[in-house]
Amino acid sequence: MPDGSNETKSFVFHDPSGKRWLRIRRSLQTGAIFAGLLVVAFILSLVIIPQLPGLGLPASAPFQNTRELRSIIRGEKTERNVPFHMVQAARNLRYVRSNSPVIHPKVAAKSGGGLPMVFGFFVNWDRGSVVSLRLNLGHLTHLLPEWLVLKNAKGELEDLSDATVMAIANQAHLPILAMLTNFRNGWQVDPVHRILNS
Repeated sequence: MPDGSNETKSFVFHDPSGKRWLRIRRSLQTGAIFAGLLVVAFILSLVIIPQLPGLGLPASAPFQNTRELRSIIRGEKTERNVPFHMVQAARNLRYVRSNSPVIHPKVAAKSGGGLPMVFGFFVNWDRGSVVSLRLNLGHLTHLLPEWLVLKNAKGELEDLSDATVMAIANQAHLPILAMLTNFRNGWQVDPVHRILNS
């Protein structure tokens, strides 16, 4: 630049050894190779059909009702229900009807004569109570359900007994001793105190 000075200006990007350009060229070549491999892999994924494992399911007939198929694809409701018809009726088939809420009825454990008394607690708000009752019927001697709720200081009670649980206990000959609780939207201490002092 003719600015009147004799100082020589050095080039910022000047590399007399040529190493910088060699590194850039190698980087571009490596990137091109990776991009080419990605393109080849993408093309192969479109061309090659994957072999899915065989499930061993029986062959099904193709869907013939094209009108109903178009209706299903469009999200419409089917016009009618097609009933299922068995090709061959099942033989030696007996239906068992029972009013029991337990599939395999059990008998409660016996107490007395030196045998221990086993009490099982039950609450309506926990579904696990019914499952536990059905599993342990043969080990219980008494059932203690939390079914009586103290309503007020007059001693009025709310009965929350469950007919299904009573049927299960009755079938197993399991005595029921209903428990009284004062928990109603929190522990009701004052009504219990007034009842005990009256």
